[in-house]
Amino acid sequence: MIADLKFMAGSGDWDSAFDLGVIYTSGSYGVPVDPTEAVKWWSKAAQHDVVDACFNLGHLYHHGNGVDRDLGKAKTYYEQAASLGNKDAASCIAALQPLLFAEQQAEKPRSISQDAPTDSADAAVEWYMAAADRGDTHAMFKLGNMYARGDMGLAIDFAKAGEWWATGAVEGHADALHNLLVHADDGVPADEIIGKMGGTKDWTRVETKLDEPLLKALPALQFLVSNLYRFGQGVERSEPECISYLAKAAARDLPDALYSLACLYDDGSFDDLKKDAAKVLELMQKAKDLKHQGAAIWVKRYANKKK
Repeated sequence: MIADLKFMAGSGDWDSAFDLGVIYTSGSYGVPVDPTEAVKWWSKAAQHDVVDACFNLGHLYHHGNGVDRDLGKAKTYYEQAASLGNKDAASCIAALQPLLFAEQQAEKPRSISQDAPTDSADAAVEWYMAAADRGDTHAMFKLGNMYARGDMGLAIDFAKAGEWWATGAVEGHADALHNLLVHADDGVPADEIIGKMGGTKDWTRVETKLDEPLLKALPALQFLVSNLYRFGQGVERSEPECISYLAKAAARDLPDALYSLACLYDDGSFDDLKKDAAKVLELMQKAKDLKHQGAAIWVKRYANKKK
């Protein structure tokens, strides 16, 4: 399988190059996860305008999944994907804006939200709160982080962390929303953003509080969190949590989520997600209809096998 794809990619079949990137990212077909190989093959495909390769590279550099985070490269690849017709790229570019702004602020000689005093927790909190009062969403994000981690000897308080992350998320800070999603089961109430119904997060309450760019980015954030749990990046690895977030993103018709969920049903490597050929076909077909190139290739090969 891998040898065949490499041969085809080497012969100029850029869809096969894209497939190789997916396999090295997902660890499908027993291949070890190797982000470096994924970037290598997706980069080749992106040079020939394979739209999903452009989008996936943007996603990798946006979130630093297996590569050094590079928001500039993320923006470039997202813009290329958008120009080629990817409908999710525009919302991801919108989600990048607060991060790019924070990066620009960090380069300034002194920024309220970046340069809080370090002599005491009380002084740092007071500094950040003053910035938050002025509408600095990065300060809100940093306050949440301080309370979640117990920085500078501060007592860990997930309730306060949730309140500050919620405030930042409502104002459009993508990383604040991301932290809410990741830590929602650590005792973070954030009642204005995250609700609980029988142990299931009430996403409708999230949606009512978000502005349009961040709302559009929500499925991509859910997909990101599913990958964090899948590979144990920054959180304890959890197959059930991975499946939960992946299913939420797939339910919102995110093509990458539909494709990834189909791959999991296909290889049956998760204990709680057994092989299901009918489900694989359903999800792949839906992802194909949403212009996911990897799914289109899978459906085409499936049809050829049936002949």
